[in-house]
Amino acid sequence: MRDWFVTRYPESLWQVAVTLAIVASSVAIALLARLAWRFIFLPIARRTPTNADRLLLERTEKPVSIALVCIGAHVAMQRLVRIPPFDQGFTAHIVEESVGVLLVLAAALVANAALAALLTWYLTDIASRTQNEVDQHVARVIGRVLRVLILFIAATIIMGHFNIKMGAVLGAAGVASLAVALAAQDTVANMISGFMILFDRPFRIGDRIELANGRVGDVCTIGFRSTRIRSLDNRILVIPNSELSKLLVINHSEPDASEVVRLPLAVAYGTDPQRVKDLVNGILAAQSHVLPEPAPGVHFTSFGDSALQFLVVFHIDDFRERIAVVDAVHTRIAATFAAAGIKIPFPQRDVNIRSGGAPLHV
Repeated sequence: MRDWFVTRYPESLWQVAVTLAIVASSVAIALLARLAWRFIFLPIARRTPTNADRLLLERTEKPVSIALVCIGAHVAMQRLVRIPPFDQGFTAHIVEESVGVLLVLAAALVANAALAALLTWYLTDIASRTQNEVDQHVARVIGRVLRVLILFIAATIIMGHFNIKMGAVLGAAGVASLAVALAAQDTVANMISGFMILFDRPFRIGDRIELANGRVGDVCTIGFRSTRIRSLDNRILVIPNSELSKLLVINHSEPDASEVVRLPLAVAYGTDPQRVKDLVNGILAAQSHVLPEPAPGVHFTSFGDSALQFLVVFHIDDFRERIAVVDAVHTRIAATFAAAGIKIPFPQRDVNIRSGGAPLHV
């Protein structure tokens, strides 16, 4: 067989030898690359302050070596199919096409390994420092989307390699996607709204929010379909994201945990307003959760029907302590006013009753 090949195709023998040398060289280069990865690049990466380069090298060591072998095999097969008698053989062309497909898959494997390394680095070094599950959730979602994108690009290149028209495939996929979207439009709307909530971040997990209907609670989880809120009476509110994105939401945790408290106060006519202010300011100064800045204020707002009306305004350091602080302030005001002889009146009315001719005054 060899003598027949040499006799009939004397000029092709050298080309075949070169082709085999290319394959052997690619295997040797792949082995050298793995050795360089393991004994040169990785030791250097382990001494750097970031783990990104180390993870990237560890995850891509094997895929890169596979890709190098595929590159060499692809170049060799392109040469082989141009050498007689392989240029007339159907089998050689099938092998060339198959090697081309393997090269595309190897490139996709390298890209996927690099993506996995970067995602692992972000979750372990960046998102873990924020201690926010939303960051980790978003990172995983982006990773899945990019993986699907890598597979789609690889499939597009492979189908283009075999002259498969993408128009019909994309058209069928579009019709199928439209049918699915119409059948599950509420679910799709909730997923899109959840995705926007995760990126826009009007609130975070652990924030205390107030809804348009007056319900107040702490955010437990933010999912793609719904958001769960633990109310102050320890009940879980499950709200679809599409509805939550349309509501007016007050975030009590932003920009920080401090909160302003406004308390109405009434004292009997005849009470010195300045004395009321001094006593209340002293009570506020003794409360540990009341912030000195902005300074608390006691404002004489109006002359009421039965009392002098005041408004007590102060800031607390944590909105979660509001009920306890208001209780403590009210209790101290009641005790202090009672000791000082200041009365907090109840509403009074003068009623005139007519009986016969003369009015009776009650």
